[in-house]
Amino acid sequence: MWIQYFGTAMSVIIAVSLMQKNIRWLRIINAVGAIGFAAYGVLIGAVPVMALNSFIFFIDLWFLFRMRNSDDRFDFLAVDGLKSLYVRKFIEFHKDDIISFFPDFNADDKDRVKGCLILRDVIPVSIILYRLDENNKTGEIIIDYSIPSHRDRTNARYFFDYVLRHVELGSVERMTAQAGSSSHQQYLKHMGFTAVSEETELPAVYERSIN
Repeated sequence: MWIQYFGTAMSVIIAVSLMQKNIRWLRIINAVGAIGFAAYGVLIGAVPVMALNSFIFFIDLWFLFRMRNSDDRFDFLAVDGLKSLYVRKFIEFHKDDIISFFPDFNADDKDRVKGCLILRDVIPVSIILYRLDENNKTGEIIIDYSIPSHRDRTNARYFFDYVLRHVELGSVERMTAQAGSSSHQQYLKHMGFTAVSEETELPAVYERSIN
């Protein structure tokens, strides 16, 4: 009986993989389901099931290897914040997804907003909007958004480690961001941000120095 439940569970995992917008996660979850289904084929003595799913598993591994070692060409476009027509089109297209991560985002608040579009192989995959203080020393992140298919943190690393220094000519000393959820909080920590205060309640302000 447990073998049937195991096979069903692997089918569910494969179905879940097909629902992923991020190609990397699709391949990872599909690989787990495929190797599990291959094991199921062994358990029930079905050689074709085992062979087919083993083949799928190695295909997933091959694509994951290629994705890990691919040399995406990164570039950026500095934009005039929310005054840019393209930025407004980009935000309008991804509005629902953006609001799910940044519920307080107001596209009508254009005061002193600056921004950058991150390009990978000339495809716009991420947008960072920020506002500098009067001394141009501290920047406040308004949104840091990547489209689902390219949501792997490399866009933000490129922005913080390279783009920001070139756009602002080294004047910015630190960036701040508000974490409104535990997932965003973990993301900011991965990007080198630390909490401004010791309080653990959300929303909380995080900061990162720009060396």
